[in-house]
Parts: sequence; structure tokens; C-alpha cells
Amino acid sequence: MDKESYEKRVKKHLENVIVNYRTTISATSASVVGTLVGYPFDSIKTRMQTYNYGKMTNCIKLTYRSEGVRGFFRGVCPPLVTVSIVKSISFSIYNRSKDFIDRFYDSKSLYGLTVSSSAAGAVSGYVSAIISCPLELIKMQRQIEQLLVRQRQYSTTSLQTGINIFKANGIRGLYRGFLFQGFRDAIGTGSYFCAYEITKKLLTLGDRESTHVTHFFAGGFAGIASWICIFPIDLVKSKLQIDVKSKNKIYKSQLQCIKQIYKTSGVRGFYHGISSCLIRAFPVHALNFVVYEHVLRLIKKLEHESEID
Repeated sequence: MDKESYEKRVKKHLENVIVNYRTTISATSASVVGTLVGYPFDSIKTRMQTYNYGKMTNCIKLTYRSEGVRGFFRGVCPPLVTVSIVKSISFSIYNRSKDFIDRFYDSKSLYGLTVSSSAAGAVSGYVSAIISCPLELIKMQRQIEQLLVRQRQYSTTSLQTGINIFKANGIRGLYRGFLFQGFRDAIGTGSYFCAYEITKKLLTLGDRESTHVTHFFAGGFAGIASWICIFPIDLVKSKLQIDVKSKNKIYKSQLQCIKQIYKTSGVRGFYHGISSCLIRAFPVHALNFVVYEHVLRLIKKLEHESEID
């Protein structure tokens, strides 16, 4: 076999791999961008939900004063890997579930698209939560670990944090708050994909082709809509997962946590810290879908050119 023939075979094989795993590659590319852009906001959200900073500006100032810029990116490296894995799984499950549900509903109609995207998103969210729950718990512990130094509970790595949680509480410790995370991710991912698909459809009425602008605004709106739906659930989950590392646990159950939040702050307490979350949601998810759709389109173009060759 000559060199030119070998190179063509290798190129063809790589093209086939890229085409076959286009959803995974597109979702992974989007998650890397989204994680880097959104992580500082996510860190602020966790701190706001867990400790009484008052205003978001106070949280930002105190974090920067005590930890510098690194404080906003504490624990960012593992999510670059883990979020990419979870997101690629989430998008893959969503696409396969939606293809199945589309057999029973006309996805060209708004009603059919709403049903298929919501149901497929809910399935995707719940299944993904099985993987993401321990990872998210560890990430949140890393984000606030500087605040736990006085309790001598500081961990130097995400792996060590996970080991410490497992030693103290077993596998149940790593899945503390899973009931709320599974519920949150089912509702959140369902509303997320539904809002994106519906908004994209409305912005491309008349069979116009979707553009980067379409994906940007549809993705941004999807992020905001999703977080408005799930923020109270996320708040309870965050408090339960942060509490797992405390020596003296505050909450014995999910119900006690809910009652305590309501008793202390009323209904407003369930939306404490939402401002930083919504500020983060639009640009992160807008870029997420712009990158996802762009990479997906490039791969489809590669597939078309490969078929011509």
C-alpha cells in the first residue's frame, strides 16, 4: 500500500468517526466554551445560595479580596472534563429520545414540537443526573472550600474531596440531594430544550434557515426560562449537598430544608441568588447553542463533501 492510499484511508476513517459522533463532538465543544464563560457566575451562585452575602456585589468583592481571581475559577478543571461528558450524554439521549417520540407526534407543529422536546429533555435530564449528581456535589464543595478552612475540612483536589465525602458518608453521601437533582434536571432539561426548539422555530417562520443569531437568542432564552423554572429546586439541592461536608449537619431531610428556608426568608428565600444565575444564563447558553449548531453544521458539511468524493 503506497503512502497516498494509506493517508486517504486514514482520512476517510477519521471523517467517519467525526460524522458518527457528531452530537458528542458538537456538545463537547459547546460545553468547554460554556464552562469557561459560566463558571465564575456558577461559583457566585453557589456561594450566594449557601452563605449570607446579602448582595451579589458583596459576594464578588469578598471573594476577590480573600481569594483573588482564582477564587472564581476554583475547581474549574474537573468540570471541563465532567461537564463535557455529561453534556454529550445529555444531548445524545435527547436526540435519540426525540427521534423516538417524533414517531407519535408531528414535530413540525408547535404542539408536537412542544411535547417531543419537553419529554425527550426530561428523559435526558433525569438519566444524566445519575452521572452528574456526585460530580456536581464535589464541584460545589470545591467552590466553597476556602470558606470551610476554619473547620479544617479543606481538600486540595476534587478527587480528595470526593474521597473525603465517601469516607464520611459512603455512596449515599455522593448522592445526597439526588432526589432534588433528578427532579430539577428532568424539569430543567425538558423546559430547556423545549424553549430552545420553540424559540428557534418561531424565529425561522416561513422556512427560513436558522442562523447564528437565531441560535444565540434561542439559546439565551432557553437558559433563562429553564433556570426560572428550577431555581427553587436547585437552591434546596445546593443546601443539602453543601451540608453533607459539615460536621454538624443542619438539615436532616429535604422537607426540613424547605421549611427552614421558608421560615427564615419566605417565598423570596427560594430565589436567593437568582440574579447572578440569570446574568450567567443568557450568554452561557446562547454561546452553548451557537457553538453546538456551528460545529454540527461543519460536520454535516464534511459528511456531504465526503459523499461527493
